[in-house]
Amino acid sequence: MAAPTEENVCTSSAQDTDAPLSATIGTTVTTGFENLACQECKEKLGVDGRTGRGRMFFDITINELLKINSLRGVDNMFVIVTNFKDHNFSGEKESDLKSLIDLVTQIDWFTGLEFWKCYSSYERPVAATVEACAKLEPSDQPTFRVTCHRTGTKHSFTSMEAAAQFGGSINDNFKWRVDLSHADIDVLLNIADRDIQIAIALTRESMHRRNITHFGSTTLRATLAYMMLRLGEIQPGDVVCDPMCGTGAIPIEAALNWPSAVHMCGDKYEHPCTHTWKNIAAVNEKRQKKSLLPISADIINWDVRCLPLRTNSVDVIVSDLVSFVPKSGSKFNNWELYHKGLTEMARICREESGRAVLLTQDKKCMTKTISLCKDFWKNRRTIWINQGGLQAGVYILQRTKTLLT
Repeated sequence: MAAPTEENVCTSSAQDTDAPLSATIGTTVTTGFENLACQECKEKLGVDGRTGRGRMFFDITINELLKINSLRGVDNMFVIVTNFKDHNFSGEKESDLKSLIDLVTQIDWFTGLEFWKCYSSYERPVAATVEACAKLEPSDQPTFRVTCHRTGTKHSFTSMEAAAQFGGSINDNFKWRVDLSHADIDVLLNIADRDIQIAIALTRESMHRRNITHFGSTTLRATLAYMMLRLGEIQPGDVVCDPMCGTGAIPIEAALNWPSAVHMCGDKYEHPCTHTWKNIAAVNEKRQKKSLLPISADIINWDVRCLPLRTNSVDVIVSDLVSFVPKSGSKFNNWELYHKGLTEMARICREESGRAVLLTQDKKCMTKTISLCKDFWKNRRTIWINQGGLQAGVYILQRTKTLLT
């Protein structure tokens, strides 16, 4: 693509035709859920996603860009400016850093900046070439910062050194103003061994922070909760239950994204139930300001081992099981909790059609429990994910036709 001309910072050869500007959008997702993110991308945007470890990429036109806000399972989103494959790192720090400095003027920044401006509603001009920056006053230039993510052990420089030198070159050539705290533009310098990717962040903070204002010790990420709910294949009219709701991440995501289902949740302790109620109230307060209908979910103080629900009354159970709970200075014994909990979940879950999506880091206990409960739960699939740096399993269970009394 030709660089924008000096006379008009916002023109490009791509705009000389009727074809809309297009770019590649990158997203970060929970490692293990990359394929599920591609399914959501195809369903909501109508485009095919491509996966990397903890990443999902797709192509989109600028006219369709704002539709990416409908994606609920991704954490961060950024637009790819360019990629350099097999960059010639010599192994000498001074030479390698100089090569990063030289890349700045070789990059066509126009498309990435146009996508960033569209997404962020930034209305002031931005110089995308050295020639164009001469027409703008320094005070009119946007602020920026560079964040370097580096993988590989054979680099002669640190991530901070790479970010500093690359950012210094941007400042020297384009006169963008450095602001490490409240930057308009967040440039991402991703270096994986000898491959370099330059991107501009679209989201200012991770989307997993949405909805929750009152946190607990083990608050589930909203994006992870959404992905688990997708695995439950919720249908209109289904009764969806989270019997160990914590601070309510799962029931809130369920009520927001599957409003035609019935939602209920609960916890053994009163404190989490109160936080769930407060979080739902906070969500509804924001929705009221936008003239949106409120969400609702029944919240009950109960014990998962003895639920006050009728037999065969629930269609889908989605829950983050207790992996460990400090109690009197020692770990809570999950054997009894998991066995009685899954037995009680089987009682309230509809025979044959009922399903459960359960998350836990206690692989040993969960494997044994499923074996003990094989007469009324069938493990359809287990997805291994990265949860806070630790491996966790998402177990998709199908209720069998065995009668429980």
